[in-house]
Amino acid sequence: MRGNFTEMAQSVKDQAEKAGVKLDFTMDSDNVYLVLNDQDGQLVTVLERRGQGSFLPSAKN
Repeated sequence: MRGNFTEMAQSVKDQAEKAGVKLDFTMDSDNVYLVLNDQDGQLVTVLERRGQGSFLPSAKN
């Protein structure tokens, strides 16, 4: 399955802002990395990009 990662990143960012959560979203050719922070804690997750191929890494905001 292929996805539009730019669109996905914006959607996740919008949802995080609405929930009052700080988001750090990056990706490379192998994984998507999400770090969500709020006043109560932190969630760190790495999502494997199986078979998505190579691309240029996203710039960190």
